[in-house]
Amino acid sequence: MKKYLISSVLSTSLLMSAQACTDSSIINTMPAFSQPIEKPQDTATITSYSDRTLVFNIDDFVLNVNNDELIFNTDKEVLKHFFMYSDNRIVIDFKGLINFNVNSISTNIKAIKSIKFGQHKDFSRVVVVLRKKLKYDFIDSKNLKLFKFQN
Repeated sequence: MKKYLISSVLSTSLLMSAQACTDSSIINTMPAFSQPIEKPQDTATITSYSDRTLVFNIDDFVLNVNNDELIFNTDKEVLKHFFMYSDNRIVIDFKGLINFNVNSISTNIKAIKSIKFGQHKDFSRVVVVLRKKLKYDFIDSKNLKLFKFQN
């Protein structure tokens, strides 16, 4: 059984309904700009489709980034998240260890300068470096963790 992930600029509700499809039939109902990608196993894959979207996959941790939101598709619990105003950074701590196999990603996405990954004793950290101060809303829904930027 193959798992697919929709990895293009989608509305939040569309992405939530198609988060980890185990059947390709739902993919056929997606708009033409959506492309199914077979989820890699045991390797980190970084795919940038444009200056608006970035997808980062590793095992059961998927990060979809665009100008308006960060979407984490993972069963890892978010322990805490906060904004560092002095550095324009969003810090997100996930319970447990995630082997990211990469320290940072530079992006050409309008709102995000880079994304940094790290591990501590009992948790994993993702730091999103923004190009300017942005407020955000956080929504935690099962395996989806959504950080939606406010303009």
